[in-house]
Amino acid sequence: MIDKAHGYGYRNIGFILDRGYFSKSNLEYMEKNGYSFLIMVKGMKDFIREIVIEKQGSFENSRGKYIDRYDLYGTTVRHLLYEGGAKKRNLTCKEDIEAVNGAKPDFAGFIIEVPGRRRSLTAEQVKVLVKGLDKEILPVGVFVNAAPELPISLLRDGTLWAAQLHGDEDEDYIEKIQNMTGKPVIKAFSIKTPEDVQRALRSPADYILLDQGAGGTGEPFDWTLVPPVRRPFFLAGGIGPENLRSAIGFQFYRK
Repeated sequence: MIDKAHGYGYRNIGFILDRGYFSKSNLEYMEKNGYSFLIMVKGMKDFIREIVIEKQGSFENSRGKYIDRYDLYGTTVRHLLYEGGAKKRNLTCKEDIEAVNGAKPDFAGFIIEVPGRRRSLTAEQVKVLVKGLDKEILPVGVFVNAAPELPISLLRDGTLWAAQLHGDEDEDYIEKIQNMTGKPVIKAFSIKTPEDVQRALRSPADYILLDQGAGGTGEPFDWTLVPPVRRPFFLAGGIGPENLRSAIGFQFYRK
């Protein structure tokens, strides 16, 4: 197909995954960048992956376009080409589940009944999706100020391995979930001051998640605010290929 396009004199060739062509932003992007020939691709992710890997370095160098599953950058307008990472988030459909099963992260995250979030799912949708998840990947429900009965029910019936809380949930809320389910609770904290760190360290949650907290900025918080930590925790916010080694080597944890 590419050779045939070249034979007709086309040089600037673009690939569109599934129905991305019908995105207004994609059309504007292609017109702006002078694409003269488009190839619609459906169900050929491996083929596209090979092309992306072959052209590594020639794509735009944007954190928002980083494909962590393959450790490279790719140009896209509406969505990332693939999603991946140590923790996979925002799974919403069967295709997402297939992709994360291939990547084999430790955890898979589902945003559950969070008003205003486009990728939020109902409890029933999560139950269906989790059934297709690889058994070695632990499903985590992401909640924001939900009624405690919601995470409790999904933890009790085995849908979720853990509940991850991103709202104003207090110690009583956390302990209620722990006592009624026996399952892990992860509590997220926005870290801007040393006092924020101390508040996180005092949490009764099974795990704490230390985050930049602004959401989607791609910027890490000041890691030097964190003293040696003697409890299990997650580090989040602005971690990418340029600072991943530093994050792994940073002396956060002490037994």
